[in-house]
This record gives sequence, C-alpha cells and structure tokens, in this order.
Amino acid sequence: MSYSIDFRFCVLRNIDSGMSWDEAARIFNVSRSTISRWWAKLDDTGSLADRYRSTCPRKIDRAELIDYISIFPDATLWEIAAKFDSYPSVIDYHLRKLQITRKKNYALC
Repeated sequence: MSYSIDFRFCVLRNIDSGMSWDEAARIFNVSRSTISRWWAKLDDTGSLADRYRSTCPRKIDRAELIDYISIFPDATLWEIAAKFDSYPSVIDYHLRKLQITRKKNYALC
C-alpha cells in the first residue's frame, strides 16, 4: 500500500520548513530512503503521484486457455495474449503452471 500524496507533501513540507530528515523519518514513521525517493520524484516529474499502472487483467480462466490452445496449437504468446487482453508474460506464466510447453520436439520418421 502506498502513501497518499497529501501525506508525502506533508512530510516534504515539514523537512523544507526546517525539520531534519531523521526527525521526519521518526515522527512520520517512514525511512530516509523513502523520503529521498519522494524528493527525487518531485524534482524529476514535478509530482508525487504514483506512476500509471495498467488495468490489463492478470487472471485468466485456465479452462478457456486450455480450450484455446487445443483449437489453435500454433498460436504465439502474442496472439494468445491479444485474445485474452493480457500480456504475453502472463500467458507464459499460466501455460507453465498448466505444464503446457510451447516447443514441440517430434521424432523424425
């Protein structure tokens, strides 16, 4: 859970008004490295807001994934990810959990 933007501004405002970093870290119960990251973020971006997080789903119905793989066994991870509106790394994770390998080594006849 991240700290609210108001709390971050409060900590930095107190330090800016003369409170020492150690005192602020002790009073607000945050580490000095956290305060340092907040200062750097404020200097770099001009804001203390967290970066954007994608809303792409990470949970996939495994039965539906198995059905899709059985219908399209040659589909790439990118194609499967597009079908499930997800990331290829998420698809790869679920395929590994299902013990479905993507590379097939067929014996030569």
